Amino acid sequence: MISQFYILSLRGDTIITRDFRGDVVKGTAEIFFRKVKFWHGDAPPIFNLDGVTYVFIKKNGLYFVATTCHNISPAAVVELLTKMAKVFKDFCGMLNEESIRKNFVLVYELLDEMVDFGYPQTTNTEHLKSCIHNEAVVIEAPKLGLNLPQWNPRTVPSNAVHRPVGPTHDAKNKKNEIFVDILERISVLMSSNGFVINSAIDGSIQMKSYLMGNPELKLALNEDIVVKNMDLGGSHGGYGSVILDDCNFHECVDLQDFSDLRTLSFYPPDGEFAVMNYRITGDFRVPFRIFPFAEQQTPHKLEITIKVRADIPESNYGGNVQISCMIVRRDLSAHAAGIESYATNRHGDGSSNWSKFLAAAASIAQPLLLAMASCFAGLTWALLGLAAATESCSSTAGSLMLQARQGLHKHAMSEVVTASMGLWTDDASAFQGGSCEYASASQGGLHKYLESRAVCLANPVIYGNGVACGSCWKAQREGQGSMVVQIIGSHGGSNNLDCFFDAFSTITGADAGTFEVSLEPVECEVNGAGPVATVVDGDNAWYTRAIFSNLPHAVLAASISVDGKATEMRRISGATWEANLGG
Repeated sequence: MISQFYILSLRGDTIITRDFRGDVVKGTAEIFFRKVKFWHGDAPPIFNLDGVTYVFIKKNGLYFVATTCHNISPAAVVELLTKMAKVFKDFCGMLNEESIRKNFVLVYELLDEMVDFGYPQTTNTEHLKSCIHNEAVVIEAPKLGLNLPQWNPRTVPSNAVHRPVGPTHDAKNKKNEIFVDILERISVLMSSNGFVINSAIDGSIQMKSYLMGNPELKLALNEDIVVKNMDLGGSHGGYGSVILDDCNFHECVDLQDFSDLRTLSFYPPDGEFAVMNYRITGDFRVPFRIFPFAEQQTPHKLEITIKVRADIPESNYGGNVQISCMIVRRDLSAHAAGIESYATNRHGDGSSNWSKFLAAAASIAQPLLLAMASCFAGLTWALLGLAAATESCSSTAGSLMLQARQGLHKHAMSEVVTASMGLWTDDASAFQGGSCEYASASQGGLHKYLESRAVCLANPVIYGNGVACGSCWKAQREGQGSMVVQIIGSHGGSNNLDCFFDAFSTITGADAGTFEVSLEPVECEVNGAGPVATVVDGDNAWYTRAIFSNLPHAVLAASISVDGKATEMRRISGATWEANLGG
């Protein structure tokens, strides 16, 4: 049995909460979020704190959390949360923060039917349809702005599957249809010369049914399919055969004709479900090949080049391709090359544009020396300017200097990219929840952009685990307005930026909705006081935590120097940095 259930956003906002038993203290949502946010590394899905067990899953930028003080099976709770998230997606159409907020009455009704006094009742979409009477508010899927070719004009767009299975306001326009999708995850280990060492495919045939009644369907597969370690008949691996290492089927599938005809018979349940899961290992044509090159130019400089080649037929194309590379923290520069034409044709929030911009920003980090008084007891360090001057206090022996490195965005200053913008909130108290932590009076204080409410939250692609904190962008909607906004936090939604109401209405000329805007990175305006570093935790000689504000650019790296001994600082989250001084 579970005691509490709640859904949290990435900012820690409680969207949905339900206390089933009243045997767990109040405020566990805030305790959970603080614990997960400041966990060293990734927090485990199950942990115990002060006698309360927290079990959570993370999907589409949302935390689904259950708490209990009883000794129950953690795996059963994880499975319950997973199925509850699936039910919410089936009835709301999409699973994101906006759809949950706009359908909160429907979500609470589903909760009451699925869990009673902490005991799970049913998570079957078909059974729940007869119990649910509230209509779903349909949320339009965001436009990615990708100008991809239409190879088959009869192919239904992927966002057509984001329709709720339950009753809606436009029920009269409901179509009798079913969607089939094949998802494959390819894992490949390559040598330095591009040869495949090990490879595997984990695939799934997924369906989402909007059929009326309960008709029987038959799905015909390749007749040359061979399944290892399973007595399912068929051929024995001739030329052109597809060899599956393992596979499993949904409980509704009848395998009577699978052995001879490779045909699956089933009565599709309502909602989304996986008809078949399979795994393939062995030789197959991988869509991409990676070629890394390393050259030691000097004893202290190593240049690494990573080339990616697409090995897909000309009749196919790759859409929404993202390439992520793990690089060392202290790299001097990073840039993307050879993707100019592809990025130009995207005209949207494709990762190529963002990846190239972020890489370019990192390539020209310029040191900015910030001198300050070395008083650990004083919680605010006033920056004396850009000169490398130091000052000492009578309460400490020696001097202290902090050095921050900012990205000047020179490579991207002339680039204007197209992005999607949505509404964040009109409640100024939400500033306190910004993951960059600028809004707290004890951690940087209110500055120009917070005072004028020209602030936005960025999605993970732009936010970059805090790299974008403090960066400014000129946002403009054609035919409407423009404004320079500053990034003060992150969100888990699909829009590139979600802006405060004042900024959103000025730029878009609207009160709600999602709009296409142009974004250009610019320098932030600073007040006359100059750069500010605020010590959040520094009343001992072993550990220091600080936050930077009132800077023209985002901070990419920082170091602290005490009596000439420099220590690199580490980004905790957002704009907050820490250093272990060692006494």
